Amino acid sequence: FPVTISDVLGIRSGDVYNRKLLDRNLMMNPDEGDVSSLYLDNGYLFFDISAVETSVENDSIDLEIRIFEGKQATISRVTVTGNDRTNDHVIMREIRTRPGQLFRRRDIIRSQRDILALGYFDQEKINVIPRPNPADGTVDIEYVVSEISSDQIELSGGWGAGRIIGTIGVTFNNFSTRNILNRSAWRPLPTGDGQKLSVRAQTFGRGYISYNLSFQEPWLGGRRPNSLSLGLYQTTHRSQLPRTDPNYGFFSIIGASVGLAQRLTFPDDFFTLHQTINYQNYHIQNSPIAFAIQNVQSNNLNYNIVLGRNSTDAPLYPRSGSEVSLSLQITPPFSLFSNQNFADMEQGERFRWLEYHKWRFNTSWYTTLAGNLVLTTRTRMGFLVIYRDWE
Repeated sequence: FPVTISDVLGIRSGDVYNRKLLDRNLMMNPDEGDVSSLYLDNGYLFFDISAVETSVENDSIDLEIRIFEGKQATISRVTVTGNDRTNDHVIMREIRTRPGQLFRRRDIIRSQRDILALGYFDQEKINVIPRPNPADGTVDIEYVVSEISSDQIELSGGWGAGRIIGTIGVTFNNFSTRNILNRSAWRPLPTGDGQKLSVRAQTFGRGYISYNLSFQEPWLGGRRPNSLSLGLYQTTHRSQLPRTDPNYGFFSIIGASVGLAQRLTFPDDFFTLHQTINYQNYHIQNSPIAFAIQNVQSNNLNYNIVLGRNSTDAPLYPRSGSEVSLSLQITPPFSLFSNQNFADMEQGERFRWLEYHKWRFNTSWYTTLAGNLVLTTRTRMGFLVIYRDWE
């Protein structure tokens, strides 16, 4: 400890005396780079530290840092209060302080962040109350949360191109498939298990309709934070002509996706890995929307992988931290497996299966300037590449 404490304190003989810097490095550093954090992150909940000026002569001051370490505290009980909709196990699986472990302040701070990341609680009202028991060297920890409405209803309409476009959608962010048959759990739908169910539709009448359905289970199997997501969607544009008209046309997309997301522990536990398999079927026939190709059916089977890191302190209004992601979307190189001359094929055959690989890199950095004024710096880059030129 002595060498580590000296390094954290950051004050050497001969330095100009700065009481504000001294207090900051002892126990008031908001970045947790102080001696107090060093002890609290190693279980010393009952420790005490003070700086005493033992001698003041001429232009010099002698300082003595007095430390009472005490015993390391062990966590006894962990409880959650304030959750009247979300089930306890949804919150407890995000908490890193477990009974029997040493008390560590950094685990409490990370647990707060992960609870807020759920999106079910007020980020300004979350609180953690440690209740030390010096007699037996233990501590009880209570997490206090305040539920907010996380479900979303979308009703919107817009005017454009001589028509009204209407949208309706509902998203249940705290859904529970386990309680579908439990009538008492319907509020108005079964809630509390942290699953996400979303339904959305958009149309301006006969000429356009789009809908999608998605479901997400954030803890597949209930033991590890492996997220399973399922999606199904369709979009259709039709011309306003009768179907019997020779110029009648349409453009349709039908798609489905299956995804798995994992939380990683290396290089650190802010990293995640998302993998998704997507399939889309395009049917273009005298399309009312201009395309480079017409009168074809095309398929897009692709694999998407995203490596990301998110260290923001809150999901709705981040004040610090960053979001970084690198993604690759790739289709099989069907043409490379064939000896046919694709340049001489008709469009329907050439584009039966789409081929490409797409790269994306995104970053967002959040820096608090003063109070609630936050500076966000973003970078976005992307590249779309074909395997070979058929022309």
